[in-house]
Amino acid sequence: VGVDPSFVAGQLGGAVQLDGLRNASIAPNPALDLSQQVTLEAWVNVDAFDDTWQPLLYKGSPATINGSTRTWALWLNANGSVYFGGADASGEQTAQTAAGVIVPGQWHHVAAVMDRVAGTLRIVVDGVEQALRTNLRKTVGFDSSGLPLHIGTNVEPDASQASFHGRIDDIRIWNTVLSTEDIAAGKDAPLVGNEAG
Repeated sequence: VGVDPSFVAGQLGGAVQLDGLRNASIAPNPALDLSQQVTLEAWVNVDAFDDTWQPLLYKGSPATINGSTRTWALWLNANGSVYFGGADASGEQTAQTAAGVIVPGQWHHVAAVMDRVAGTLRIVVDGVEQALRTNLRKTVGFDSSGLPLHIGTNVEPDASQASFHGRIDDIRIWNTVLSTEDIAAGKDAPLVGNEAG
């Protein structure tokens, strides 16, 4: 149970303000069932870290707390690091940045790229690659079709997790792999609506 999010000024336009009671999700849609290749992007401004982990974007089932039922999930840690992972039948594989790349009260552009064809996970913050995993299993990811996309909302039963507190703006979910250069070049401009992917 929650309250609809409020809309406030953002980095590129209007942002969603989330505070733990206010939550957001997108209904199940085949266009979001991306278990092989996906690029996620969002501008985020953290008000406070309410617990060790706060989700930004989450596609999966909250049935477990070990990540094994996440198609993909992008998280912030209270130490200012960014964590990205996805699961297949053998469990979750992840990448995580160093601490301190996210500072509360400041806008940051966060992007994450999963490529099960090439076998890589990548995290890009403010246009700079901050984490890379090169041994991602080249398998089919966890099937979360029929499940919503959660935005800033914690749905897993883990005491070290809380919903995101802050603003999220300009969420982009691509069904393709964007390079770090493409992410850096496009992050500061609103989309026009005819982009491929």
